[in-house]
Amino acid sequence: MNKLIGINVDGVLRDFPQAICNIWNKEYKTRLQPRDITHWDLRQTFKGIKTPEFYYEHGEDLFLNSKMYINSAYYMHELKEAGHEMVIVTNQPRGLEDLTIKWLNNHKIPYDGIMITKDKGLFKGDILVDDATINLNRFSSGLPICYKQPYNVDYQLTRSSTCINNLGELKRLL
Repeated sequence: MNKLIGINVDGVLRDFPQAICNIWNKEYKTRLQPRDITHWDLRQTFKGIKTPEFYYEHGEDLFLNSKMYINSAYYMHELKEAGHEMVIVTNQPRGLEDLTIKWLNNHKIPYDGIMITKDKGLFKGDILVDDATINLNRFSSGLPICYKQPYNVDYQLTRSSTCINNLGELKRLL
């Protein structure tokens, strides 16, 4: 049976943790790695960061030039070819949304629609794949799937939720 699947961008398709570490390390001469980001609140890892300002100052490096997680486009194509409807469900800083759309297109990520929202609980689909546990907890219309990251290892599985390490695992679940 075909599903309506919501896919987050940052931390699921786009390696936002590595991008922010690269910029931070360059500016502050540190050696942080994505595994060091153990809290969703970036201020816990990046002391003194002012996220809105940091995002706008480094928008292109964070939202346009970041790398894609390995095989993300491949698995998105496979899910689409299997008949699933793929909707990008993401929260992006106001005014920087176009950078994410360009990033998706540059990486040839297939999608049927895009929903830019702070409240991902508004997405009404069968599945939501996200790395932010707050978004998974707000999603009530279907199956929340946690994309594992160091900052969500304590996610408490609820209902019939599950966790995955990559989108290939999502394909196998369906």
